[in-house]
Amino acid sequence: MFNRPDSRALWRREYLSIGGRNGPAMVVRGNDANNNFARLQTPNLVTNDAKTGCMRFQYFIKGRKPASLSVIKQGFVTKYIFANGHKTEDHWETAEVEVEFLGDKVMFYFEADTKVQEYGDSLVAFTDLTILTHSCQQK
Repeated sequence: MFNRPDSRALWRREYLSIGGRNGPAMVVRGNDANNNFARLQTPNLVTNDAKTGCMRFQYFIKGRKPASLSVIKQGFVTKYIFANGHKTEDHWETAEVEVEFLGDKVMFYFEADTKVQEYGDSLVAFTDLTILTHSCQQK
């Protein structure tokens, strides 16, 4: 995964001790992002003719002003498949998203929109990303 060249803010890999979890995560901090979007892109993923997929990850959003995390699927059709602009308070949330594949390749963007805070910092983070070529119902 890599930061989009046209992004004015960057995702960084950091070790976090937050929300009852210790470990590495991809992070955007509002004061570093300076009110800009950060967009992290996956490489093109081959779907092996699968029609349905499943994306799972954990995410954390904090800050006094709204921050958000969105996931965009780019393939034959480009669309937002996940969006959350609510603070997760003091814990990590788990996202499980059914993904429709149209074509043999797909790419995803993780987009963070953070705000500079007067006191403290906003933060958007995600970790434990898994993309499967079958439905989320299938374990």
